[in-house]
Amino acid sequence: MEDRSLDLLWARRGRRPGPAPGLTLDRIARAGIELADAHGLEAVSMRRVAAALDVAPMALYRYVPGKAELLDVMVDAVLAEPAPPAEGDWRARVERLAHATRDLHRRHPWLDSVARPPLGPNAVAAFDTLLAALSGAGLSPAETVAAAELVSTYAAAAAAHGEAAARTQAFWADRPSFWDEHYTPERFPALTALYEEGAYDDPPDAFEFGLQRILDGLA
Repeated sequence: MEDRSLDLLWARRGRRPGPAPGLTLDRIARAGIELADAHGLEAVSMRRVAAALDVAPMALYRYVPGKAELLDVMVDAVLAEPAPPAEGDWRARVERLAHATRDLHRRHPWLDSVARPPLGPNAVAAFDTLLAALSGAGLSPAETVAAAELVSTYAAAAAAHGEAAARTQAFWADRPSFWDEHYTPERFPALTALYEEGAYDDPPDAFEFGLQRILDGLA
């Protein structure tokens, strides 16, 4: 299965003849991406992608062997989205790439549900771009790779955490009686003290705060 994905991603992409006029592997991938963006990864199947393209399901198999390979092509297609400009020092470049990675995962939240990242050209290029940005940080080769993995993992996880935090805030906003009926300041002295000192009046952006601490550590 892995060799079939590598063959699609690297060697023979778009070269197979197909029965449907205008049908290409890129169009198939884009249809899958649109389904996943709208309804989640569980909504993606060969049959539903074929229906979105108005072709018979069997027509897809002339381009992609099955769903596993389709997911690999979808992920690599998403990773082809434009990267930010490579301007400024290493820290500025890494900061922009981290924001771009978080934004990418926000646009395509199903990415975190893919069991295995594909070893496709766009995935490798994205990692190579981040390594190049980190090359000016004065780290050893092994530390540069570890730093790239740290930054990319943090940025991807922050997208999911941001969605969860928004749901949590909405949950508590609908329950204002909690503070009057259940919360006891004496039971939670640290939280109470920080609240009274204005900790929640103008909180920093959690993603930016964490990213700057990571960059400080690398520096």
